[in-house]
Parts: sequence; structure tokens; C-alpha cells
Amino acid sequence: MAKQSVSSALANWVAHAAASVPLPLTPKNPVFLVGCARSGTSILKTVIASHEDMVAFPGEANHLWHPTGYPWIESDYSKPPLWADPQKFTRLSLADWDPNQARRIQREFAAFQRLRGKRVFLNKSAMIAFMLRDVRKHFPEARFIHIIRDGRSVALSYARMEREKMEASPDAYRTHGHWFAFDDLLDHMAMIWQLHLEEIDRVVEEQCWRDQGIYFECTYEDFCRRPRVLAEEISDFLGLDPARLRFRDEAGIRDMNYKLSRELSAERIEALTEVMLGELNRKGYPINSASTGEA
Repeated sequence: MAKQSVSSALANWVAHAAASVPLPLTPKNPVFLVGCARSGTSILKTVIASHEDMVAFPGEANHLWHPTGYPWIESDYSKPPLWADPQKFTRLSLADWDPNQARRIQREFAAFQRLRGKRVFLNKSAMIAFMLRDVRKHFPEARFIHIIRDGRSVALSYARMEREKMEASPDAYRTHGHWFAFDDLLDHMAMIWQLHLEEIDRVVEEQCWRDQGIYFECTYEDFCRRPRVLAEEISDFLGLDPARLRFRDEAGIRDMNYKLSRELSAERIEALTEVMLGELNRKGYPINSASTGEA
């Protein structure tokens, strides 16, 4: 395991250096794993990237996708944080790309894949959902995996994560108008979850990605119930032999939605449910205690 980690780190370093060399490189069989933040993208990435024929780029590559806006706290604050206004953040981020940025991303991804010697390249990012048309434009062979989680649990987890960042740098958030009380942030994240689903669905339908066989949708809850089965289904979707999956720790995957009913009152959950009702129904989430993780 240590040898593989060192090899991946070295490949990442070399690939970053190679990205500046003007060579016509692009990754083979690129796959992009997307979803709203706190939806299970990281654990799904870990499982499917255990396939012997796949390599996952370290981290999320958000420094490549959003070179002038990530991380927000280290930026010039000319853009809102992605969670505050994902459409505006993405629009301004793309406008800041220099003419060579797309080629730089292609080269860095391709170099990393070649150095690791794998057939399929995987990039997981929760920050590219509002630029999927651009991703496909620059990676015409791309396929997409979208993981969805109950929006009420997403809102809670997302709000907690971003509130911690606010409390670590209160002056920056207050000065630039992005300071929220927790309850207000919770409601805002409920809206952001819906925007993510609407945006991805709109692009998938407009571009006919389902008909083309390049889009795979799953839920966090289903993944937690049957991680190996879902990983095998994704392997089939990607044209990979499921027998080459090397993931073993199924017992380590646990549905964390139970935290919702422990941390929020029934009245607060009901209020969140009302805000998200349309998307919860559309994605098949039951509007009762069973969907909030209560025993």
C-alpha cells in the first residue's frame, strides 16, 4: 500500500510539471464522478477506484477546474463561494480561464493516467456540476457518474462543514456578505441541493446522455445498502470486468443519514422537507421518518 501511495504521489508531481509542456495529450476513457457536496462522492470514489484498470486523480482537481476561485478563502473574493451561488461562481471561474487552461487540465490528467498505467481515468469533483457542458466539450469521450443523497441529510452536513469554515475566518465571510446563521445556512443548502439536481438533470436531458449511454445515476442510500453490487454495476457501465474490483471492506460503509433525526427536531426536518418536496418526490425519497434515518 505504501509503495502504491508513493507511486501515485510521484505521478501527481510529474503530471503537474508535464501540464506546462505543450504536448497534445488527453486522458483515455475519462470518467467524471459528480454530485452535490456531502452526497457520498468520496466514498464511492474510493470503492470504484479500487478497480485494477482504473486510476483516480488525487483529490478533486479543483485547483485546475477553478484556478482563481479555489480555495475561496485564499482567493481575491471576486467570486462568491460555490455554495453561495454555484451558477455565478462557475460562470466567473470559467471566465477567468486563460486560453491554455483546458489543455493544461487535459495534459495533467493524461500524464497522470499514463504514469499510473491504467485504462480508465477517474476525476471526482463536487465543484463541476455547473460546468458539465464545458467538461464534455474538453473531454468528448467523457462518461459521467452522478450520486444523489437525501437532500435533508446533505443540507445538514453541508451546512455544518461550511459553518466551520466561517467560524475559522469570520472576517472574510462577514466582509464579503457570506456570513449565515446556522439555521439560515441550513435552508440555503436545501436550495443548493435542489439546484444541483436540476442543473445536472437539465444537461443530461438536453444532451441526451442517457440515450448515448454515458450517464450513470445512483443514490447514496442504495450504495450503502449494497456497495459491492453497485460497484459492479458501475464497472459494467464503464466496460470493465467487475471481477477486477479490489474493494473488500463492505462492513466499513454505513449510511449516515441517521444523524439527521438525532441533530434536528422533527419540526425542523418537516420544514426542510417542505422546501425540498418537489425534488425529494422526483428522486423517489419517501416523505416520512424512514427517509431521515430514524429507526
